[in-house]
Amino acid sequence: MSNKIDDTFLSYACNWFGETKWGLSGANIIRFCQKYSVMYGVKLVYEATDMYTTGGKNKATVFALNLKEFQGKHQFEMLIELCKMPEFSIHPQTLEIQSRLIERYSEFAPDPSDLLDISIITETKHLLDDYPQVKKHYESALIKYQTQIFERNLVDDMRFSFEQLLKEILSNDRPLEKQQDDLCKYLQANGISDSLISMYNKLREYYCNYQNIHAKHNDMTKKQEFEFIIELTSIMMKLLLKTTIISP
Repeated sequence: MSNKIDDTFLSYACNWFGETKWGLSGANIIRFCQKYSVMYGVKLVYEATDMYTTGGKNKATVFALNLKEFQGKHQFEMLIELCKMPEFSIHPQTLEIQSRLIERYSEFAPDPSDLLDISIITETKHLLDDYPQVKKHYESALIKYQTQIFERNLVDDMRFSFEQLLKEILSNDRPLEKQQDDLCKYLQANGISDSLISMYNKLREYYCNYQNIHAKHNDMTKKQEFEFIIELTSIMMKLLLKTTIISP
């Protein structure tokens, strides 16, 4: 596995952020690279803010050549910062770059366990190994939390991962709101007490209500709420996954 983001993707992103007419200026591109050069001790290919020293290369090419000198995790960090800049953040092409960055290069994303309950997150990720599509959306939400992008989608990803896990374990195609009967039967069959089943289902109901309210009103959720939703989803999924492991 490479320790860097693919050169073609870097060039594609730099062509956008260094677009000739309205992208970052050549001087600002060099200053941006210099900041990370100092942070991580990386020697840049082009360090002078005077673009006449580049031998005729355009600013997007200079940007890409500098970016290629960094390690993958630093490249990821730099691209995320670019995506969050006000002049780029709401543009559809920026959103497309963000989506592809997270989808293809999640191994370079910061570890969300640094900010969340590490034991819950680590164990849940391990238990999801047998459910790759569920794990993909779960990890996508964690990356979005850590990088502070696509915050509305973070909540959607958490819901989707929980909903898909229930569908796979219960062998049905019902939405999260309509899983009560099959869920109760499954938990009862696997020795979970009635009181805990009642608590679990009540949490599921509140969880659905919260998700639906925020989805309908497109609310911006506070950071504390993101953390709660991630950890609550993890706890509810973990119970199901552990029950599945020990079930006859």
